Amino acid sequence: MINDEIQNQQSGDNSFNCQAGGNITIINNGITQENAKQIFMEMFKANMPKLREIAKEEANKSAEQVSDSIALELAKFDKVNSEAILKRLTDADMQIALIEAQKNYAKYPDSNKLEQLTKLFLSKGLETRISLRNMMLDEAINTVPKMSQPQIDFLSYIVQKFTFIADVKTSQELYEKYLKKLLVFSPSFDKLTLNDINYLDYLNCIKNRPYKIVDNDIVSVLKKQYSHILGSDSNIKNDLYQIDIEAKELIKKDLNLPSIDLTPLGILIAIKNIEIKTNEVINWSF
Repeated sequence: MINDEIQNQQSGDNSFNCQAGGNITIINNGITQENAKQIFMEMFKANMPKLREIAKEEANKSAEQVSDSIALELAKFDKVNSEAILKRLTDADMQIALIEAQKNYAKYPDSNKLEQLTKLFLSKGLETRISLRNMMLDEAINTVPKMSQPQIDFLSYIVQKFTFIADVKTSQELYEKYLKKLLVFSPSFDKLTLNDINYLDYLNCIKNRPYKIVDNDIVSVLKKQYSHILGSDSNIKNDLYQIDIEAKELIKKDLNLPSIDLTPLGILIAIKNIEIKTNEVINWSF
């Protein structure tokens, strides 16, 4: 309700007044740096217990979500692999990795990240402690939360682009088993900038090339790997356009992609993302 009581106030130089029904604080506009510091510290001390409790609740909630996701995914494994993972859980590196996954998800909560962290953690459970892949999975668990989904999809596109499908016999099969999967990741191109590419380089997921490799575009890759099916460049484009008009835009965008090399870490992150988005399991070895 609006208070009908008439209230009067006067202001001095360099000050402003606030009126309310109860007690109020009047702060002078000519506040000094020391006054400001004192005010901020008082606010911080007053609110810190509450903020700490909220943060604790959020952290506990995130930890529980990660644990639940891992348990649900583990239930899909066969007996041999699930028992191997459960045995590995007694190792310190697995327990530390779980804490890191929970901590990173608490900082960057996202459903896509939850799936990726789950895949990475369970993959780690199938590796020996001293293997290179085990150490790379540790690095991936700490890197994935710092990445955007378009950045991860870009890595997956590159891996998928250079994955050879051996049992393709027709243009339609090539579309279903190869091109259709590329189209899952290609929307990421519209959301990437040069800063994203440089950031992926900084994260050690890619290495920028100072030059552009000739015949590295999608049409050239198709021609080299599937020429027995598609024939000349023009036939490749025409055949694919007839199957799916989106292939035309994909080929156009692919020509403008930067020249990069994927690192083992980038490949690993890309492969786990491919598993999530296409249900395709790609064997990896380093």
